[in-house]
Amino acid sequence: MFAAIGAIGVAGHYLLAQAFAKAEAARLAPITYVSLVWATLFGYLFFSEWPTASALAGAALIVVGTLVTQHKKI
Repeated sequence: MFAAIGAIGVAGHYLLAQAFAKAEAARLAPITYVSLVWATLFGYLFFSEWPTASALAGAALIVVGTLVTQHKKI
């Protein structure tokens, strides 16, 4: 199990490095904050941790901010 966790971690870091090599860092940086949203979701699903109101508000701000920065003007 630890080997699988390590392999997934290495693959994730490799893919993130590839993404930063192929795209503008300014467009990719906000996406890294979405991991906080996933951590909150996994905490709820696997550990029955209820997110606080501030955690939900922060998650909403992260998602909206990421969507705004990813929106391309035509």
